[in-house]
Amino acid sequence: PLIFYDNLLLKTSSVTFLLLAGMLLLHLRPHRKPHALGLAVLAGLALGLAATLRGNALFVCIAVFMYLLATKNIKGRKLLEPAAFAAGVAMAIAPLTIANYKACGEFIPITYSGGFNFYEGNSAEATLETPEAYRFTVLAALACLERTSSRPIARGFSTPAQTFGPDLVLSI
Repeated sequence: PLIFYDNLLLKTSSVTFLLLAGMLLLHLRPHRKPHALGLAVLAGLALGLAATLRGNALFVCIAVFMYLLATKNIKGRKLLEPAAFAAGVAMAIAPLTIANYKACGEFIPITYSGGFNFYEGNSAEATLETPEAYRFTVLAALACLERTSSRPIARGFSTPAQTFGPDLVLSI
């Protein structure tokens, strides 16, 4: 009764783990001179994977790259470590970028809607006051059920907003 176990892997915990792993690998880098380049690649891979899960983690990758450029690196090879780090980030992001290109025909490294999502989430029009979350879920399910019983619904998948209109949430 005192132990809670849940096997759900959440994006936030995965991003946190990858960011911490990347930072640990970067911290170990100066202490492991023969393996510094390998650690830089692994750090880039970890931080790049974090960026694929959470787009704003790409700013961490950029900051680390700038830090590596500004600090002392392996003797006589100043650009080698930042390049190794960038290669690790590229290896993590490349599959997603290729999939985006195949799907959309455009160069979209991770996501295309970062600025738009920030604006939408922080604009005055984005504010919606609803009942408590569990109560709102029940009310929304009942509203959908009522609308379903009054008219036929097309087969296949659709969201409640697609089926009942974008103003469904406002009527709850």
